[in-house]
Amino acid sequence: MINTTEPSHRTTLQDIADHCELSRSTVARVLNGNAGKFRIATATIEKVQQAARQLNYRPNRLARAVNDRRTHLVGISVPMYASDDITQEKKNANNHRITGILFSAISQHPLFKKYDLVLHNRDEHTDHPLDENEIQRDLLDGMIYSTPSLKHQEFFKTITKDIPLVLMGDIEELHDSLICIDINNRKMARQAAEHLLSIGRKKIMLLVPEASLSAICIQDRINGVRDALHASGIEDNPDFTRIIRADEKVIADFIRSSASIDQVDAILCLTDELAMLCMDPLEQRGLRIPEDVALMGFNGIDLFSEKAARLSTVKIPFHQMAYKATEKLLEVLEGKQPYTPGFCEIPAELIIRESTVKNSLN
Repeated sequence: MINTTEPSHRTTLQDIADHCELSRSTVARVLNGNAGKFRIATATIEKVQQAARQLNYRPNRLARAVNDRRTHLVGISVPMYASDDITQEKKNANNHRITGILFSAISQHPLFKKYDLVLHNRDEHTDHPLDENEIQRDLLDGMIYSTPSLKHQEFFKTITKDIPLVLMGDIEELHDSLICIDINNRKMARQAAEHLLSIGRKKIMLLVPEASLSAICIQDRINGVRDALHASGIEDNPDFTRIIRADEKVIADFIRSSASIDQVDAILCLTDELAMLCMDPLEQRGLRIPEDVALMGFNGIDLFSEKAARLSTVKIPFHQMAYKATEKLLEVLEGKQPYTPGFCEIPAELIIRESTVKNSLN
């Protein structure tokens, strides 16, 4: 069946001009926010704005882009980890949850009202540097880039020749060239380890997520844990640092078969996901949490899980980080502030729960 309904008419600037009995240029100046530059009367501004609402006017993106040479599109790049297994699907679901938090924070910023967001899911592989052609930067006014790694530095140098970039992450070597927004991962990991030491745990195993190993934040967390151990006079034990896949079966097999598990009195996991995957296998092995093994996570994202409710962790304020990154970028795009490179630290919080309450060792 052929649809013979005529397409609905999209309100134009000329329609509003005819409605208000004004020139098209006057209407354009009002709706483009330039009325103040041309001494347009307040009554005229209100008349045009009321007509725009009444006629359901929506700006034409192409015309606006041609007019001010901007697309009003902001990109956000987030990592994804390609895999066919179900555990990785769960991990990507967790990434989507974090991405949802980022979207919410960005859209809530008052300066974002006249922009739209473009999502870039980038594949993360340790042997695959990011190619500059993977992002159509000519379509974007600017970009927020989440969870950077050292292998992306050349990409950053290239893309920032065309558009301003704000990192949601920290690369110390780029403090003089990029805006970096993040918690102090090294400091917070040290605090997490110091808490375990303060409750008498000296044999601390560090579990590092394999998929995120190249991320700067993970490297900073590793260094923070080592800082705490070295300050307490504890030497590195290679058996107590494990790079491991965040997979339910892999974790269960490791805890069931590893002789090192019987030697430790605490496990510090560099993500909450790893920590929660450890809970059931530890208890199945007959180890009580925290009496026999204290358990610490890092992220604080999964607030609705029974396991998360038991887990001590470092809570990362993803919403606040994204809001600040948005603010920094949009202030540059709107000409309110110059692009000023440097590190902006967002405070994080060490949350102590049941998994690390102070108990005497048996």
